[in-house]
Amino acid sequence: MSEATARAPAPLAGTGPLFLSALCYGLNAAPAREAAGLGLPGPDIVALRNVLLFAGLVLAARLMGWRLAAPRRDWPALIGLGLASACVGVGYISAVGYIPVGVAVMVFYAYPLLILILSPLVDGTRPTPLGLVAFALAFAGLVLAIGPSFDALDPRGLALAGLACLGAVAQLFLAARAPGGGGVATVAWAQ
Repeated sequence: MSEATARAPAPLAGTGPLFLSALCYGLNAAPAREAAGLGLPGPDIVALRNVLLFAGLVLAARLMGWRLAAPRRDWPALIGLGLASACVGVGYISAVGYIPVGVAVMVFYAYPLLILILSPLVDGTRPTPLGLVAFALAFAGLVLAIGPSFDALDPRGLALAGLACLGAVAQLFLAARAPGGGGVATVAWAQ
């Protein structure tokens, strides 16, 4: 075993990348709204973003010696994860072309509640009372912080935000079962 694989990971090794990805994820909506105002369709924005990310991952894999190959038996799971990711990206980015960003964010971020509700059916786990209270407080805080405007609710925007929400639910359940534990190869092929 090499020294790199024998060494235990630092306790906060994943915190920085996790924070950075959450920040980037949260910053998607406002520029998407501006792009929609300029006539750029959401699917085009998502496709460009994913092509650039995939190219970056392929380059990083070459430089770092990471393997991106996936066994054929894992392809259906990766395709499902890719489709769920596409629903999240296209739905969320496109929704803000029809409804206010705050409303799109509120609809989209209902996905943790759906995960809590579906977890007993999918994973056989029961939501804890503390988990339900934590979600309720977080969602209420989100509503208060965003202060959504409900005066311009286009059904297309609500449907797209709902698609993104359902995609996020599927993405979480599929990622939990991702081949190889969801490493770089999983992220690359989900694009």
